[in-house]
Amino acid sequence: MARRIKKQYTGGFIDRTLTPRSVDLLSDLPPALDYAVEIGELVGRYRFDKQVGATQSSAEEMTRHLSRTKDVIEELEEHLNLLPEEFKALADYDLYRTKTNSIHEINQRLMNDLALYKILCTSAAKTMSDWSPPNKGNSKKHLEHKLLSDVAKLLEANAGLKKTAAAALASDVLRQSKVPNMPDDPKKAREAAKRYE
Repeated sequence: MARRIKKQYTGGFIDRTLTPRSVDLLSDLPPALDYAVEIGELVGRYRFDKQVGATQSSAEEMTRHLSRTKDVIEELEEHLNLLPEEFKALADYDLYRTKTNSIHEINQRLMNDLALYKILCTSAAKTMSDWSPPNKGNSKKHLEHKLLSDVAKLLEANAGLKKTAAAALASDVLRQSKVPNMPDDPKKAREAAKRYE
């Protein structure tokens, strides 16, 4: 049996909660909006994206799986073409009694679908083989720094904070809510956030 490709997370519960310490850090801001709720939405989206990314197979793994799928389809086509005539006669008899199509019609439809499936596998594998692997250094912090930038922009626009102060507070709030890779220096926080403006 072929090694199965890992199942990718595609949905479910989204954790939008901030820690009480994070909420306390936001308590002195002007009451323009409910910062905990708004930032919680951004944190929830980050956590969802992180979970999807953690379960995503590499382009190489997906390409290999598609190639194997195509091989399995071709093997199935061979088996179907070698079905004994006795099977076809018995199948036609059962199908006739239920007033459905003949085995020939079912077989033809299935073969057409399998041929289309092989074309789709080939096309997708070609596209995926052109994908370049992610830059390992930046990709580890990409989602966190994008989140930092989004939260900093929200604080800047609604709380009237300057760019560096907004980035520093955003970094503190996110660090308190257990988001990794948050700079603890205000200037470094601003630099990280600036990359996604």
